Amino acid sequence: LHWWQTRWFVVAVVIATMIPLLWPTIPPLVDLPGHMGRYRVQLDGASYPWLAEWYDFRWSMIGNLGVDLLIEPLAPIFGLELAVKLVVMTIPALTVSGLLWIAREVHGRIPATALFALPLAYGYPFQFGFVNFALSMALALNLFALWLRMGRLGAVRLRAVLFVPLSCALWICHTFGWGVLGILAFSAEMIRQHDLRKDGGGGHWLESWVRAGIGCLPLALPFAMMVLWRSGDHVTGQTMDWFNWRAKDGYLLMVLRPRSMAFALPLSTELFVLLLTGLRPDRLSHSRNPLPPTLFLLAPFVLIPHTAR
Repeated sequence: LHWWQTRWFVVAVVIATMIPLLWPTIPPLVDLPGHMGRYRVQLDGASYPWLAEWYDFRWSMIGNLGVDLLIEPLAPIFGLELAVKLVVMTIPALTVSGLLWIAREVHGRIPATALFALPLAYGYPFQFGFVNFALSMALALNLFALWLRMGRLGAVRLRAVLFVPLSCALWICHTFGWGVLGILAFSAEMIRQHDLRKDGGGGHWLESWVRAGIGCLPLALPFAMMVLWRSGDHVTGQTMDWFNWRAKDGYLLMVLRPRSMAFALPLSTELFVLLLTGLRPDRLSHSRNPLPPTLFLLAPFVLIPHTAR
């Protein structure tokens, strides 16, 4: 094994991702203080009458409760600020562990190029303080790696049972994490089913698509939860600004969100060059699994509107 493929290296990298957040009392993420204000109302709103004059807090089953729920047991033990800090510190660590685990499951080993993806743990959504979103995406990466591993080991029935509650929990954390997990799982299952059909003398893609859809039914229960959440008179959100290419280009260029565009452009260019290089047909001889998820994730990026709230 090369040094970057050892377990000790993986553990060291996961721990290292938390080091930048050790020093500040409150992680310096743009939206986080606003979230912490909501957590304080959530925890102590009933104890202070003046808070009740301005804020009303009621629990509801929605797909955006990840850190909100974790704060409930942690804040009484550690205090609000430290509890938030501990949760936030786990997000880049979980992101890195998920990326490396996926690389291990897809390639049978951790390729050196996987290390270039690790800075994405501190990407734009995390730096902006979208903590529920970032936590759900970190969890989705690890759950996808688990999905791949259980499929590789033939534990498909156990996987089906296990991922019903896991998909619901992920949806509650944030809907986007659940959506990404569904896309990744379907694309990987499609390849697995195609390879099974091919080895058995079949290999028809349409049948593989159908079987992949059936195999991903354990992930489908949150669809019902979504309908309940987005139905009723309380739903006042708007969906607009479709195909805003300027905004989408900006997201790609600022994927690592440095302060200067002079740094943003070469950093993002390097990542996309590596991505395109890795997707070349002559580089996919070891595993085709990275290609379908990439294409399937590209479609939502193109189709999802700029504003949906």
